[in-house]
Amino acid sequence: MQPPASLKNAVVLNRLDEHIHTFHSNSFAVYSKEYDIASGIRKHRMDPAQMRRAENNYVSSLHALVGPAKQPGLKMYDSPDRKAKRHEEKQAKRHAKPRHAEE
Repeated sequence: MQPPASLKNAVVLNRLDEHIHTFHSNSFAVYSKEYDIASGIRKHRMDPAQMRRAENNYVSSLHALVGPAKQPGLKMYDSPDRKAKRHEEKQAKRHAKPRHAEE
């Protein structure tokens, strides 16, 4: 059985090529590269140079806020750790025996 005479060989081959291209572009392998399999959310692709620039800008903005890594950061006066330490020191002073009583 032959195709109809009105169909040209080049047209048939072109349609087959388009079908193969569409089939491959809709394959699961391409889908798994473009989308996260678990959530179905499209993956974000980013240029490595652009990502490096964004990271450097972020780090420099943090340095402007808190200072460079070489410089020690400021400690919070009322942090939970410091409050507990001050409380322990007060308790130790209250329960400490005077030295002249031991002698």
